[in-house]
Amino acid sequence: MKPFQPGRPTAWGLLAAAALVSSPSLDGLRAATLFEDNFDADSSANWSVQSSSADFTVEFAFDYSAVQYSYQDPVTSVIANLVIPSAPRSAAGGTKALKLTVNKNDDVAATSGVSAYPKNQLFSGNYALQFDLWLNYNGNVAGGTGSTEFATFGINHVGDTVNWGGDPTTGDGVWFAVSGENGASRDYRAYQFNTATSKPVELLGANAGLIGTDPFSQPLFGDRFTSPPFENLGCIGKRWVAVEVRQLNGELSWSIDGFVIARRANTSGFDAGTIMLGTMDVFASIAEPRTQNYALFDNVRVVSIEDAPLSVVAVRASDPDADEPSRDPAVLTVTREGSDNTRELQVGYRIAGKAARGVDYEDLAGVVTLPAGVDTADIVITPLDDLAGEQEEDVIVTLVPGAGYELFKDIKASARITDSGDFTRVSVAVADRFTYERLEADTARLTLSRQGDLSVPLSVGINVSGPAIEGADFEALGTSATFEIGSATATLVVVPVDDSATEVHEDVVVTLQPGLDYVLQGATSASVTIIDDDRAEGLVLFEDNFDVDSSEGWAVKFGAANNVEDYTAAFAYDYSADGIPPAPGSGGSTLGLKATVNKADALASASAVNLFLKNRVFGGDYAVRFNMFVTYAVAAGTTEHAIFGLNHSGTGTNRHGAVGTDGLWFAVETDGSGSGGGRSYTRYFSTNSATAPGFEAKPFGQFTQYFSKPPYLASGAASGQWVDVELAQIRGAINCTLNGVLVFSTVTRS
Repeated sequence: MKPFQPGRPTAWGLLAAAALVSSPSLDGLRAATLFEDNFDADSSANWSVQSSSADFTVEFAFDYSAVQYSYQDPVTSVIANLVIPSAPRSAAGGTKALKLTVNKNDDVAATSGVSAYPKNQLFSGNYALQFDLWLNYNGNVAGGTGSTEFATFGINHVGDTVNWGGDPTTGDGVWFAVSGENGASRDYRAYQFNTATSKPVELLGANAGLIGTDPFSQPLFGDRFTSPPFENLGCIGKRWVAVEVRQLNGELSWSIDGFVIARRANTSGFDAGTIMLGTMDVFASIAEPRTQNYALFDNVRVVSIEDAPLSVVAVRASDPDADEPSRDPAVLTVTREGSDNTRELQVGYRIAGKAARGVDYEDLAGVVTLPAGVDTADIVITPLDDLAGEQEEDVIVTLVPGAGYELFKDIKASARITDSGDFTRVSVAVADRFTYERLEADTARLTLSRQGDLSVPLSVGINVSGPAIEGADFEALGTSATFEIGSATATLVVVPVDDSATEVHEDVVVTLQPGLDYVLQGATSASVTIIDDDRAEGLVLFEDNFDVDSSEGWAVKFGAANNVEDYTAAFAYDYSADGIPPAPGSGGSTLGLKATVNKADALASASAVNLFLKNRVFGGDYAVRFNMFVTYAVAAGTTEHAIFGLNHSGTGTNRHGAVGTDGLWFAVETDGSGSGGGRSYTRYFSTNSATAPGFEAKPFGQFTQYFSKPPYLASGAASGQWVDVELAQIRGAINCTLNGVLVFSTVTRS
């Protein structure tokens, strides 16, 4: 075949007329299909392949349905092996394509290129090459060893020589190249053949008509190819993209996913010919693993263009400043140029920036309409005034591709919202209201909050008052609280100081003080409570510290739903083996009474063990006091109850739902699960030993402010710490308190 001469009339190749079609890039224009190949069948006989060396592969009808690729999530950095999906324009989920590789067949690191051309095809005038492209590479974010290779594609070729960016002395036509992973200094490239020097020329600067070349240094590519979903910001690798190369009225353009990457006048002298698909490696290296580097082309077609050019849409900030106090809006103006404006045009956009939609400014629709006959439309950003003192915040609008228009330059504009009318505002609230005097780890907390500039630290004056005495009843808080840089909150921790004085529960009051760098807003004062751990002394009627085996003085009663005995009652048990510290007031001793049920076998059954003091009867005004430590495993079946009571006969077993009970008794759940209809804390009373006892239950949610996690094992549960228990019968009422918290109060029952 004679070489095709630029500008020379040609008459070979028969083009059959086809139906009008629609494409993502040409949507809105009429276009007739002149050539197409979806590679679902082996069409190699219809294509000519040219290469710079023997180190290449070309696979027609390559089935990629089971081919995996490695993808690193840009947000989480998690790497996963995924299967390549069907190309978006493939019919019925087709998964066959043209696969091209270079520089993979041996271990010689070299440069190479390959080009494929459909045979006996000639295109001229206004037409476009369109295809789906998947460009794969080894490695993940930033690529891997030898990962940088290019997909190549062009128009107006003869088809009898390779076109690539090495150092060839042959070639023709105009073509473009793109890498997948930002590994070159120029990842987006434009070429044309120079007939005077008989070499291809990479066009640079204004001669190329490119919007840019390097995603690493030019953020405009990241505006178009965001990450995610793309693995590398601004790069098109490892995703199907729709590519178009167009020749229209003497102008060349290249677009990806509706974004115009290059546009320039065609001064090459090549204005007719066939199309080219290819790949090239212009770096003397070998990818590792090499099987991960290839280009897939699918749904290739050539269409004629029969309408006027599409509108080129842009957005610019005509008034970039919005003011919150006055609600003066900012205005971003969308324009269309270069086409018939007699039709209405809807342009989509996405919204970003530090300012929050619907909070800092009135929400935007995400689409703007240019009416017929009108070339501009405004996106109005109206600020919403609030009480928060804020730094300058931006609103970023980026146009997205759509029907009837193209995006070239100026696809992003921003506005700024200033808030000169607000100051940093400070308030205080209770985070944890109660602290128990004996338990240092059980602190109370107050939270200061600020609205405004978080970029600087802020010191807020505080005044601390009582009745609790700073330094005596609790550790000193000082005279100020400090917000760290970037923090909207500051915490004041009230740590109790244990003393021996019997006191009423005492409050700590924190009041915010005015300052020059902030104003007080909302609650300016808050208080927390120190619960006293000291009890009034009286005549001791009985005591047992369980430091010795005192089992002879106690009667043990057990009951179970399955009547299988399964319990332990260990006197003088050394609980230090369980990692439990000495009980308060024990003088360092770690001996006590340990009781368990339902642990000896695998038979699940509701059961209870009771221990009654022998030969002792108490009446009138008296109190039962003891230290209790309940805990649970983190596995299943964690819900159990510690039970204790007074005014019992000692002849039966007190158990939930069982007959034969008497007296008044209480149950404390171990894990705060609120099982059995909310029985975290339960008061039981018996009116008839022939029937199950009545009860009053309270869920753990009523006690989360007292028993907080940490230091307790579960929020609202008195577990994982030594608890001071008191059952006090005084003047006809019985009160049950746990670490000074009144859980139940009831009239005397016997």
